[in-house]
Amino acid sequence: MLTKKQLVVLKGIDDLIKENKYSPTVREIGEKVGLKSSSSVHTYIKKLEEKGCLSKVEASGRSLVITERGQMALKLINN
Repeated sequence: MLTKKQLVVLKGIDDLIKENKYSPTVREIGEKVGLKSSSSVHTYIKKLEEKGCLSKVEASGRSLVITERGQMALKLINN
């Protein structure tokens, strides 16, 4: 189960990927969801990874991918 803020961050990442056609930076995510601290954004990304909603390719800077589980969570909040 995701917290409300985790859902906001996940939705923000999804919106940015759709808008730009590539994965956002930590700074872009923070600006989108109103988090000033990059450390906080990193914490949310890590939690979303642990919960199976995001995956990250370590060799790339713009490497966030919303997993199937993450897509399911997004569908729940969009309905």
